[in-house]
Amino acid sequence: MDKIRVFLKELDQGSWGYDVQVLDPSAAIQDYLDALNHFQDEKVAPCLGCSGCCWERAPLTAPDIFTYGDLLFGGAITDRPIRRFLEAYGIVYAQDGIVDIILRRDEDGACIFLDKTHHRCQHHRLRSLVCQTHICLPKSRRAADLRGQLVNAGENELVRRYALEFDGQAPHIDEGGGPVDWKAYEGKGFTDKTGFDDILLKDVVDEALWKRLTAEETC
Repeated sequence: MDKIRVFLKELDQGSWGYDVQVLDPSAAIQDYLDALNHFQDEKVAPCLGCSGCCWERAPLTAPDIFTYGDLLFGGAITDRPIRRFLEAYGIVYAQDGIVDIILRRDEDGACIFLDKTHHRCQHHRLRSLVCQTHICLPKSRRAADLRGQLVNAGENELVRRYALEFDGQAPHIDEGGGPVDWKAYEGKGFTDKTGFDDILLKDVVDEALWKRLTAEETC
């Protein structure tokens, strides 16, 4: 039995988009990603060959680092894996106490992983949470809220773990600056997890969204 249902739905003013419903309380983020990818394969034009979203800000979550890092560094990194990955492929930005960690861009503003000749991601199979959850269709309100809460919690956990790798010293910031309360960051449901298969949706999203996600009708 499928744990997540992703389906076409008529949204506001007669436009069509997609909606998400949780069918099983044991659904993990990986179940959500698998359902989205299956839906896109069946209902939406493939993104391979389209680089429209690859010029946008791409925030990273903690599990993304380990998925990418195992490939790019030829195996699992045990010594400061987040710092090593971000030094090569990420940007740490801080402003007004808010930290944002994103994939690095090239001199033209494209994602560092974009093959601009073929208009496709060089690591499409391993692409990050924010990339896998981008579909070129409008979202229902609960689908948009689900994506937003997952990405925010995952990035918060990444910020927390990045700071820990500096052993009490001030973490490196690539752009921006100012005081940051690094201890305030906590990734609900993501704590110390390295993969999406063992992060349950119900442990990440707030109670109000969970009720909407498990209801048959969306608002």
